[in-house]
Amino acid sequence: MTFAFEPFNHLCDGLVQRENVLPGLDEGFAGSPVADRLKRQLQKVLRFHGRCLHFGLRIGDHLQKSRDGDLAIRFNRFGELLEVKKEDHVSDVEEVVGLGHGWIYRFRANGFKCQVRHSRSLKPETRARKTFSTMKALTLTAYNEFRYEDAPDPEMGPDDVIIGVKACGICGSDIHGMDGSSGRRIPPIIMGHEAAGEIVKTGDNVKDWKVGDRVAFDSMIFCGKCEACQSGHTNLCPERRVIGVSCEDYRRHGAFAELVQIPQHILVPMPEGLSFEEAAFGEPVGVALHAVGLVSPEKGDVAVVVGAGLIGLLVVQALKRAGCERVLAVDLDEKRLELAKELGADAAVNSGAEDVLDQIRAWTGGDGADIAMEVVGISPTINLAVRSVRKGGKVGAVGNLKATVDFPLQDVVTREITVYGSCASAGEYEEALQAVSSGEISVKPLISASAPIREGGDWFQKLYNKEGDLLKVILHP
Repeated sequence: MTFAFEPFNHLCDGLVQRENVLPGLDEGFAGSPVADRLKRQLQKVLRFHGRCLHFGLRIGDHLQKSRDGDLAIRFNRFGELLEVKKEDHVSDVEEVVGLGHGWIYRFRANGFKCQVRHSRSLKPETRARKTFSTMKALTLTAYNEFRYEDAPDPEMGPDDVIIGVKACGICGSDIHGMDGSSGRRIPPIIMGHEAAGEIVKTGDNVKDWKVGDRVAFDSMIFCGKCEACQSGHTNLCPERRVIGVSCEDYRRHGAFAELVQIPQHILVPMPEGLSFEEAAFGEPVGVALHAVGLVSPEKGDVAVVVGAGLIGLLVVQALKRAGCERVLAVDLDEKRLELAKELGADAAVNSGAEDVLDQIRAWTGGDGADIAMEVVGISPTINLAVRSVRKGGKVGAVGNLKATVDFPLQDVVTREITVYGSCASAGEYEEALQAVSSGEISVKPLISASAPIREGGDWFQKLYNKEGDLLKVILHP
C-alpha cells in the first residue's frame, strides 16, 4: 500500500487549521471504507490528546519532529491505527530515496511492505497515485467482530503463487481465536488455513506450477532447511508460520478472501475429480493421519477414540484405514456417536455414563484397548483415555483445548503406557487428499453448511455459540 503525506486539515475536514504531517490517501482511495475508517481513527487521536499536535512517523532513524515531543503513529496495511506512542519506530527500513521536495521511505510495518512519501511542499498535487488493487475479504477487525470488505491484494514474492480461493473451512482454532482467548488471532487478521483453489499468478522462480493448477496447501510455512525440517518434522520447525494467524511474533493473512499468497514449497496438487470443498479438508485429515501414524497401529489392534468431534471422526476413519480391527467411539453427544458408527466405528459408548470405563474395558476384552486416541484436551478425557488402554498400551494426545490438565501419572508409570503428543501434520497433506479422493476417508458427511464468505461473520457466531449440531462450515468467496 502506498501512502502520501498531505495537509492534515484536508484529511480530517478542518479539525485543525494548520498544516500537519500525517499519512494521507490518494484521490482514488478517498471515500473507500478503509479511508473512512482511517479518518475516524485519526479524529479519535485528536480528541484523545485534546489539543492540536504535530504528529510524526518514525521510520528507522528518520523522524518528522513534533512540537510536543516525538509522537509516532503506526498503521497496518488496511489503514487501521495500530498504536500511538512516543519513541515508536517502524522496523526494517529498506530504502530511503531523496527527492528535491522530500523523501520516499520504503519499509516494513508489522511485516507488511509499505511506502510513504514525505513532501516538504505538502501540496495536494504532489500526492502519490494509487498503486495497489483490492480484493474482498472477511477480516477479524476486533475480537468477535468481522467485516466483509475491500482489502489490498496479497503481495507475491519470486517463490510464491497467488491462489484464487474456491473453498475455505472454519477451523476450531479460528473459533477459539476470534474472541482473543488463544492469543493467536490478534486483529486485524484475515483468518483461514483449510483451503483450496486455483493458481492465478506465479512468481518468477516458480517453475513446477502454472496458472490454472488446482491446488491445496499446508497450513504451516516451514523453512525446509533446519534440523527438524531435514528430519521430516516440518511441524516442529522453529521458523514455522501458520497461515491465517496473527500473534506477537508475526501476522500471516489467510484464505477467508478472494486471494491468498502461498509459498510454492507448501503447495499440494489436487487429485483429479476431487472437489474444492473436499480438498479443503486436507488439513484436518492430515492432522488425523499424522496422529494415527505416531501410535503406529498394527493389523488387528483394538482402539478407542475419546472425542467424536470433527478430528475425532476423522481419527476413527484413519485408524480403520491403518488396519485396526475394531474401533470404539466415546463422546457425550449421541448424534456424534451415531455418525461415528456410520463412518466406521464398530461401537460407541456415551462418556456420561457412570460405568463408562467398565463398558470400555468390557468391549475391549478386559484389560483395555491397544490404542486410545484423546481428541478433546481436558482433564476428564485425558484420564479416560489413559485408563482405557491395556498394560503396555499407547495413547495419542491430539486434543489441546486446555493448556494444562490433571494427568494420571501413576497409571502411565505402573502400566508402562506410552503417550504420544501429536502436533498438526508433517508431510501427510498429499496422502490426506489421496485418501479422501479414493473414498478411504469420507468428509462429505462432515460438512454442516456451505455459505458465501460475505456471510462468514454470522457462521462464526453460530459456531461460537454452539447453535445446532455444526461440524464443518465451508465458506466460498
